[in-house]
Amino acid sequence: MKPKMKKILIDLLGYTIIIGFFLLVISILATFAGAALTFLGVYYTSYVFLIVFFAVILAVCYPINYLANLLPRMLILKGYAGIKRARLIYVTIDTLSIYAVMRIVDLIMSTVTTNYIGALMLAFIFAILSRDKNKDLLYVTKV
Repeated sequence: MKPKMKKILIDLLGYTIIIGFFLLVISILATFAGAALTFLGVYYTSYVFLIVFFAVILAVCYPINYLANLLPRMLILKGYAGIKRARLIYVTIDTLSIYAVMRIVDLIMSTVTTNYIGALMLAFIFAILSRDKNKDLLYVTKV
């Protein structure tokens, strides 16, 4: 076997193992999260649609998260709000934006349904979990 072909096969095998492990982890998380989501009022026909549902939400909310982070930063820079108030504003804006995106995706996808309270609770949980990565609110300096 040629060395170039052997390298390509080894790389392909490595990528296949990594992708397989990634899919295994996602399926295990979806299984455990499925029970919790059913408790929160999220109903779905299969795990694949549930994963697609959250992937679309993640893809749409990622840029919106930057916009939600912009207003608290501006308030800190201008001196209108302290760190605690800016974090509260960030969590509120992020929760409402995730909730709006979740409701829109819920209307588009007929295979996954959420109720209003469950979507709001999930949006709040996502906003609280994403708050820790936004510690850079502390490092805003006045220009």
